Amino acid sequence: MCNIAFAWQSNYKRHLKSVHERIKPYACSECPYKFTAAADLKRHQHSKHAQTKYIPCNLCQKTFKCERGFRRHMERHSEEKFKCQNCPRAFVNAEKLKAHESIHSGHKCNQCGKIFKHRHALRNHINLTHLNIRNFECVYCNKKFRSKAHLLRHQRNLHDGNGKQFP
Repeated sequence: MCNIAFAWQSNYKRHLKSVHERIKPYACSECPYKFTAAADLKRHQHSKHAQTKYIPCNLCQKTFKCERGFRRHMERHSEEKFKCQNCPRAFVNAEKLKAHESIHSGHKCNQCGKIFKHRHALRNHINLTHLNIRNFECVYCNKKFRSKAHLLRHQRNLHDGNGKQFP
């Protein structure tokens, strides 16, 4: 045989059967693979053949691959004592509820419905997204851009720092 040492006799027996005797009594019903241990067959079937069925939470729209994760998640919902008055969401503490509620009391864009926590963020959104305002002008070629980042990228890619355009 071979000179491999095993701490457990069960591992030694499994080694003998699988390697030296090539006995694999646990056959997969969906493919030709065979295994020496039932646990190996179960792991194979779960990882290779299981159809992933997501379990949806009807309280917050999260989905879960396994029952255990879903149950743990549902336990958290039972701990959620701070409920939003504007939607079905609930939270485990007052701080998280307050942070969430700002989406209901924020500043709404009249054109697309997006909500912003601060008025200046809404103003920037309207200027950049809907009005196409271009306040950032290139000193080398007078081309205008919607943001400073776009202007700097333009200058870095097209000008050499002295106003000359790259060939």
